[in-house]
Parts: sequence; C-alpha cells; structure tokens
Amino acid sequence: MATSSADGTVLLWDVEAQEPIGSPLAVEPDTFISAAFSPEGDRLYAVSTGDRGIRLETDPEAWKRDACLVAGRELTAREWNDALGKRPYRTVCSND
Repeated sequence: MATSSADGTVLLWDVEAQEPIGSPLAVEPDTFISAAFSPEGDRLYAVSTGDRGIRLETDPEAWKRDACLVAGRELTAREWNDALGKRPYRTVCSND
C-alpha cells in the first residue's frame, strides 16, 4: 500500500505487518502528492501539484538491482536502516 502526503512525500506500507517500509520517498517538497499503482500493480506513480513526478517499480528485486547499480557496492548497515527500517541487514548485491 502507498500513502501520499501534503509534505511532498509518498510512504510505502507493509500491509500484513502494518508498518511503513523505510522512510518516506520525497517527490517535491511542500506540495501535495497523489499516488497510484498501475493496473498491473508493477509500478507506483506519484505526481505533485508542482511539476514533479516519479515512477517506482514495486518488485523488490528491481529495487535491489537499482540500489546496487546506484551505489556500485553493498549498502552499509546505516543505508539499509534508512531505506528499510527494522528489516534485518543483509548483503544483496552479490550475484547469488
């Protein structure tokens, strides 16, 4: 599930655990955000009342791939905590 806010962020939720997944995702500061999943559920679109928008894939494997590509290395424990909160830290960038 995703919720959007008037502070310019979108927050993803683990419905079963009833907890947020990581930190809010910034779209555009201090603007109202509207978010919706694609009909297939494979992407989340979020647009602001300003002029910004984002598209996120919902597949955790895509997130893992993208995080590893951007960082060019394993995430640190702090980066993991910032992005994924209470989930136990583990390496994800190896080619297992």
